[in-house]
Amino acid sequence: KINEIRYKKNIGPSFDIFKYYDQGSFEGIWELDINTNEAKMSNNWARILGFSIFEVEQNYEFWRSRVHSDDLVRVEKQLQEYILGKLDECFGKYRIKNKKGKFIWLQYSGTIKRNKKGKPLKIIGTIVDINEIETNKIALEESEKKLRFILENSSDLITQRDIKGNYTYISESSKEILGYTPQELMELNLDYELF
Repeated sequence: KINEIRYKKNIGPSFDIFKYYDQGSFEGIWELDINTNEAKMSNNWARILGFSIFEVEQNYEFWRSRVHSDDLVRVEKQLQEYILGKLDECFGKYRIKNKKGKFIWLQYSGTIKRNKKGKPLKIIGTIVDINEIETNKIALEESEKKLRFILENSSDLITQRDIKGNYTYISESSKEILGYTPQELMELNLDYELF
């Protein structure tokens, strides 16, 4: 209840302009005050992580404590370089711990707001849940590694051809079975089946 009262008093009014955007979008909005390190997160930001807005501590440390340790240094470095003008864009992905304690993948982007003299004031950005995409990508890479291991360690001759009939893959076992390396066989550009 205390967080709800604090949110309505301090954060709620500043996010009123995002109210309609937040309702019709799958993106979460965040804002970081560069001078005070105060952070603000929208309803969707909280929802993506499985929280209600009243459960989210509206500060930088809340975000920082949830980012995966393998990603934190990289993301903070990018934010600093963006603030200092060493990078033209603030964009990337990282893992963050959701309410259930599981890490999910997010894609983030931000834009910097400066005063009239060009001094950075805040970064305003968005997050998008890309967990399913990243999880599937990792699973596909693992599957490809297993398949490659099987193909490279099989005693059978395994080949693959493209739609024109050209060999695109010949297993390493071709050395033992035919006396030629896969590269040598592909260079021969054979017009017939190897087996």
